[in-house]
Order: sequence, then C-alpha cells, then structure tokens
Amino acid sequence: MSLGGRQIADRADESSLIQLMRKWRLPLLLLLACLVALDVRGAMGIAANLTYAACLGNPADPAQRIEACTQIIDNKAEGPDKRATAYFKRAYAWSMEGDLDRAISDSDQAISLNPEYASAYYNRGYDWALKGDYDRAIADYGQAIAFDPTLVGVYENRGQSWGGKGDYDRAIADFNVAIGLDPKGAYAYYGRGLAWSYKGDDDLAIADYDRAVDLDPTLADAYYALGLAWAHKGDHDQAIVDYGRAIALNQKSADFYNARSKSWTAKGNRERAEADQKMAAGIQGK
Repeated sequence: MSLGGRQIADRADESSLIQLMRKWRLPLLLLLACLVALDVRGAMGIAANLTYAACLGNPADPAQRIEACTQIIDNKAEGPDKRATAYFKRAYAWSMEGDLDRAISDSDQAISLNPEYASAYYNRGYDWALKGDYDRAIADYGQAIAFDPTLVGVYENRGQSWGGKGDYDRAIADFNVAIGLDPKGAYAYYGRGLAWSYKGDDDLAIADYDRAVDLDPTLADAYYALGLAWAHKGDHDQAIVDYGRAIALNQKSADFYNARSKSWTAKGNRERAEADQKMAAGIQGK
C-alpha cells in the first residue's frame, strides 16, 4: 500500500501502525448537558436521590447504573431532560459492558429527547468507531462539534476515525485543532504522529511521538511507535531503546517484544533476538 507517495518497506511495521491507529481511543465523555436537581424532602425524595445518584454518578458496577437509569427512563412522569440524561448515562454503561448495539440505541433515545446533546453524539460516535463504522462515527463527531466546538476529545477521536479510513490529511487537521485547544494533550500528538508515519514522514512522526511521551511518560504505545519509526529510518539502536521503554511500561505486549527482536536481528544479535521471540511466544501462548 502506498502511503504519501512512498512504499512502506516493512509490511510488519505497516500492520503494527494499523493496530495502533485503530486501538487507541479516549474514554467516553462523562459530561452532562443537564444536571438533575435532587429533591431532598421526604422518604420518597431520598429514594429518588439514591436512584439519581446511582444513575448520574460514576459507580464501579455498570449493572448498578443500568438498573438505576432504567428506573428513571421508565418513569414517564420524569421530564425529557432527566430522561435524556438517564439514556445518556445508561448508554455509557452499556458501552462499558461491551454491548455497543444497546449503547447506540440509548444514545439515539437521548438525542431524540435532546437533539443538541453534544456529549451523546460524541459517545455514539465512539461506539460506532468501536464497531468499525467510521463514516457514522465521523458524522456523529461532526454533530458534537457543531453543538460544542470546544470538546477536545471529539477532534482527537474523529482524527483517529479519519485515520481508520485512510484519510491522513483530515486526521492531521483534526489533531491540529485538538492541539490548538489543548497544547498539553499527549494523545493528539501521538495520533498526529501515527498519521505522519502513514504519510511516510518519519521525522515529523518522531517529533510528535517525542512530544507525546514528554507530556505523558506512561504512553507505552507511543514509545512503541517511536521504535517503529526509528527502525524504519534504520536506527535500530534507538529503536531498541524505545522498545525497551515500551516494555518497561507494559510487559504483556507480544508486539513490543517481536518488534525489538527484529531490531536485534538487524543488528546481528541473534541471542537477544531469540530471547525476545521467546518472550513474545510466551505471551501469545497464554
């Protein structure tokens, strides 16, 4: 596949970049377009408060949130704003449970009750992206931006979806906006770096990956992407250093060990290459 007029020399590296572009996403939004005012009068008010808190709060158990939000949704006496919020929060819980179809359905309901619910569009876009439907994801992210152009994560995730479609120029444009809104956002630099890698510009990619890890030294995938870029430039010494940093942060990734094994092989160090291959095989065998 030709990227930016240049063939990727190592198709294993191309595959690795595809995996990176597709797997990272920011968390779903927890923002609410409207907060519920709680009635603290009487026993019924206390019970209602507990239900609202379980739905609108951030319980560790998504099932608890689903149950509480369902009570609000099923209560036809509730106003449309409260029910829209309950649908939104239940959609979030369904997504956390991995039930993307129910999550999307609940986001549909939230939007039908509040057509300008920017966060609901964002979360529905996120779920469409997880299902691999980047066109619908991009459409929803666009709606979210139309109603609230300050949501940095929308631009970052839309950039990721453009990347998933192979439109790296639009991906870069969205990451540029995200960086303009939040110059300290590590994920935007990391995402833009991936797009630059696909376009064949290793130097710009490395600069962005470096900025990403400066802002967030825990981004193992960014170190891995740095290693891939350095290896593509033929600097296997630096690639090995960055793969090592990725491994130090995440010792359960076979990809990291396999990539470092290739660089050890390129340097002629068969013993270390085989050791990394064994580590990768052990992880894959679990």
